Amino acid sequence: MNKNINWKYFCLIAVIILAVFSSIGLAKEDIAKNKETITNKEVQGEISGIGKDYISVIYKKDEEKGVDYEILLPIEHDISLNHKQNLGELKPGDIVRIQYQETTQQTKNGPKSSRKAKIINFVKSGKN
Repeated sequence: MNKNINWKYFCLIAVIILAVFSSIGLAKEDIAKNKETITNKEVQGEISGIGKDYISVIYKKDEEKGVDYEILLPIEHDISLNHKQNLGELKPGDIVRIQYQETTQQTKNGPKSSRKAKIINFVKSGKN
């Protein structure tokens, strides 16, 4: 009877240890899946729209297909602006070069990306 009880305790402890190590392995796998990558990028083009918290830029035009390639970037209050005093001076049609940060996070549902403008460089006035 004593050997039978010891065997039951041994099995119970083994199951508990196995469960704990399995949980640790799953947690490490979740951390690896949620890996975040930050990349600095740059785009230059014509402003198609601008507001207090966003800027939209057409960076490529395909005249043959009649297609414009556009990027919308959120603007934060601490954005750095070169060659202009404030965002109110920028208008649609102006040419700008924007340095932005793209953050990509690997999740269990696949990659999830977000972008944020960091520096806006005024290049030249648009056509009036």
